[in-house]
Amino acid sequence: MNRTLVRSFHTMFYPLIFLACFVNRNVSDRSFGGALLLCTVILFTYFTAWSLFTPFFPADSQLHVYFPGRLWAIRLPSLILVLGLGIVGVFIGVLVVKETDQSQNQVNSP
Repeated sequence: MNRTLVRSFHTMFYPLIFLACFVNRNVSDRSFGGALLLCTVILFTYFTAWSLFTPFFPADSQLHVYFPGRLWAIRLPSLILVLGLGIVGVFIGVLVVKETDQSQNQVNSP
């Protein structure tokens, strides 16, 4: 990875680092939800600017320094989607296995 790509990834994850500070502390659900919403808005704005607005600027523009390559605009959401669907699938699978075990234990118990 080149330095530009590393620097842009670091700036993209600053809101997540800020959010991680709230996880270890006793904060209200409202504060945590507000921080999570702020993080989501910042990341959505960054991604929108990256994927929709940068193609209209010339390749030698200084704006491109703050964003990774355009190929990553497809790879990252695809990776997040696959990981998210995988996590949901595993969660549902664990619930089904637990439900089956509980129902078999109830049937087998006198």
